[in-house]
Parts: sequence; structure tokens; C-alpha cells
Amino acid sequence: MSDGHIHHGAARSGATLNLFRGCLVATLPADISGEVLPLFRRDLLEQLAQTRAKRVVIDCAGLEILDPEEFRALDRVAAMAGLLGAAVILAGLRPGIVASLITMGEESGKLRGALNLDDALQMFEEEHHPPEMEPLDCPPVGQEKTDHQQPPGGDHVR
Repeated sequence: MSDGHIHHGAARSGATLNLFRGCLVATLPADISGEVLPLFRRDLLEQLAQTRAKRVVIDCAGLEILDPEEFRALDRVAAMAGLLGAAVILAGLRPGIVASLITMGEESGKLRGALNLDDALQMFEEEHHPPEMEPLDCPPVGQEKTDHQQPPGGDHVR
């Protein structure tokens, strides 16, 4: 799997599909009404199968409007990608769109979100390389503390 642009010609949906650090980044066009979402689904799933990417970011930053039906369609695309073994993050939804969707009773289910593309990539990076844990204040195995303490059930040999 190589990084960079996926060279398969223009996506039928108008979306831009790029492979970046092993993550398939799908940038949606500004208008996803009509036949755009079914074409996007096909484009994304074909590229996901071809690249075998395990992470997908659907970048919605260019969307001015997202109605509940379109949101549910994106949620179904994410579920399909999940069945192909990929984790999906929806990035760049505007706060007004999010507020409207939730006010209208839409639920995100298992769909995860990020403020923008950079945050989504950072979320995946942190999952892949979790922050290091702080070491406990314990001596290494075989070098237990010797404070002249008697071991349980026996004499201490010095």
C-alpha cells in the first residue's frame, strides 16, 4: 500500500480519494444531493477493497448543508466500510449542521466524528501509537527492595 493520490481516474461521485499514511481520505464535494451519495459509496468501497486501508476519514468540511437522509446515507457507508474491516471517522461537519441533525432526532450510532481532517488523522495516530504509560515505582524483577525485611514464613539470609 503506497501513500499518495490514488490513480484511478476521477471519482464518479466528484469526491477526492487519497491514500495518506495508510488512511483512505475521502473529501466530499460541496453538493452531495441526488446521485452523488450512491456514486460516492461505490467509489469509496471499491478503493477500500483495492487499497485494503484499515482507516477511512470522510471529510465533510466543504458541505454547507447535510439533511437527515444524507446523514443516514453516510452512516450506512461507514457501516459498510466497517464490514470491510476499516474504522471510519467523519471529519469537518460544521457545528450548525451537527446541531440541526441532533435537534431533528438523528443519532450517530457508532459513527465517530472529529472537528477537522487533522484531528481525525491524529485520532487514528493515537490509536495506532498510544501515549506511553508512566512507569510504576517498582524495582525490576529479581531486584526487590532489601530493607532488611524478613520474607514471609522464613529467616532472611544476608
